[in-house]
Amino acid sequence: MNHYTYRVAWSPYLGEYVGTCLELPYVRRQGATAQEAMGAIEEAVDWYIASAESSGETLPTPMADRYYSGTIVVRTSPELHSRLAMEAAEQGASRGVV
Repeated sequence: MNHYTYRVAWSPYLGEYVGTCLELPYVRRQGATAQEAMGAIEEAVDWYIASAESSGETLPTPMADRYYSGTIVVRTSPELHSRLAMEAAEQGASRGVV
């Protein structure tokens, strides 16, 4: 069992469900039902992992296994920065929390 992140969504363009793996965006599979698409993408990713491992290819770290510090740096305009600082002050929070 791998720890990769899967998503299934309806595609009006294709007229069926599409399963994707966030860490391997080029691996996609379709299905008539969401369950069918999920099963197909899981099988495709398992095959890809086995193939990559046998050829010595490095696989991406699953998102679930990555370390997240909780800090995000976002560039913004001075005006928005000012508004966020005011909002933080009104809420009694530091700017880093808002």
